[in-house]
Amino acid sequence: MKKLIYLSILFLTNCLASPESPSPYMDSTGEIEFQQVFIKVSYGTLKADNNLLVSNIQTPNVQIYLHSLNANPVDLNFLFNNMRANYIPVLQPARGIISQSGNPKSYYYFIQINPGEELTINLISFNATSAYNFGVVGDIQSNNTIGELIAASASIHNLDFFIITGDYVSQATETEYQWAYLFSENNFSMPVYTIMGNHDASIGGNGYYLFGQYFGRTNFEFSHNEDLFLFLDSSQQNISESVYGFAQLSLSENRRNKFIFMHIPPFDQDGVRANGFSSDFQAARFINMVKNNNGDIIFSGHIHTYQDFFVSNIRTIVIGTGGGLPMRFDGVGFQYLITHVDSAGNASIEIIPIAAN
Repeated sequence: MKKLIYLSILFLTNCLASPESPSPYMDSTGEIEFQQVFIKVSYGTLKADNNLLVSNIQTPNVQIYLHSLNANPVDLNFLFNNMRANYIPVLQPARGIISQSGNPKSYYYFIQINPGEELTINLISFNATSAYNFGVVGDIQSNNTIGELIAASASIHNLDFFIITGDYVSQATETEYQWAYLFSENNFSMPVYTIMGNHDASIGGNGYYLFGQYFGRTNFEFSHNEDLFLFLDSSQQNISESVYGFAQLSLSENRRNKFIFMHIPPFDQDGVRANGFSSDFQAARFINMVKNNNGDIIFSGHIHTYQDFFVSNIRTIVIGTGGGLPMRFDGVGFQYLITHVDSAGNASIEIIPIAAN
């Protein structure tokens, strides 16, 4: 009887859950058929602009899969944005020609693919180093003034890349998404990787469609310096079954550190605000899965304050706010974090306050 009641509750929980992003196993973002060539970029956007294939990249190193269905050779011209600035990527294998565009974070790539050819090309921008640094901020919420201060500060700290844990925009409209995309390209001197927040998802418009068009997938991963970077959509105050499965598979990989990024944290340290997952059961289930797969740190935003605490030995950091209104009663203003990873893989957190004028 108890088992039947439990299954009934679980069924109702799944039925009542808010709509989620498409399954990461079925998401076609970054895929296109162009001139009878199937093309896939993992991970990133991909669209045809006349004869130019334009992509915004979500990983330090780019992987392109090509499969021609043509009886003749085909010329393909790519423009890759959100890349490492002023560093011509290394091609593996050495096929085609790559050159910098007018933007220091954008590169043209030309390749001729043979009839019926199937191949994978890697554009290597980041090789393994003994130590590295990355920035993290949350909840810019279209605040251009604070955003500019953060980008300017980040540019002097020699960061490999910068991560925005959701709520990049305030309203999910075409105008604000276009602002966010151009802001990343023009203000940050390093690549910027962003994930879905509740403002990005649904407030004011069709957020999931716009996010896919401007930034790429809402759930993705990459490996950098033996460390896993896992980006998950928790914008509806939960993790869907498909996203949970994607996270479990990713976290099962053998990595030195496993860093997880999501907008809404599983638990809010100050529970009276109720700003964690809407279901404590789902939050505990997720934390236990992370623990069982040796996860290290969960970075999140949403609450507009700073928290650094442990749940079942999993460190959870709520970053603060990079533009949204701070929680006035706790004295935490605008800020972002820098994570320093040394040659042994030890991670330390530095808080960078931002003084608003």
